[in-house]
Amino acid sequence: MVEKDQTSCVTCQQCPVGQLSLESWKKKIDKGKSQNWYNKGQYIFYQGNPVFGMFLITYGKVKIVTRLSEEKEQIVRLANDGHILGRQGKDHDVYANSAVAMERSQICFIDNKLLQELLVANPKLSLSLIQYFSGELRMAKKG
Repeated sequence: MVEKDQTSCVTCQQCPVGQLSLESWKKKIDKGKSQNWYNKGQYIFYQGNPVFGMFLITYGKVKIVTRLSEEKEQIVRLANDGHILGRQGKDHDVYANSAVAMERSQICFIDNKLLQELLVANPKLSLSLIQYFSGELRMAKKG
C-alpha cells in the first residue's frame, strides 16, 4: 500500500462522504476533518469515551471490540476501506465499543458539528448513511 499524507475528499472514492457529498462541500470537509495513520494494535477510540464525531476508514482494517472483563475482549465486527466507525450515538453519548487497527490504517475523523452541517446540506449523503446504518443494525441483530 502506498501511503499518502492526506487523502482529499475531492478525489476519495472510499467512503460515502467522498462519493456522495456535493462538490461545493468537499473542500470544506477537507479543511474541517482530521486524518491520521494508526499502527496495528493502536486504538482509534475507546469504549466508554464520549462520542465527538464519526470515523471513516480510508485504507486499512479495523476490529470493533467490546470489553467483557479486565482481561477479555470480544470482536463485534470487522471493518475495512470505506466503512464508518463510532456513530452509535450523538453528542454526550459514549462509545459502546472500541475500535483497534488490525494493520496500518488511514482513518478520517469528522466532528459532530461539521457532520451535522454536512448531513443537512447533502441529502444524498444523509439517505446513504441512513441506509448504511440500517444495514449495520440488521447485521447486528442477526448476531
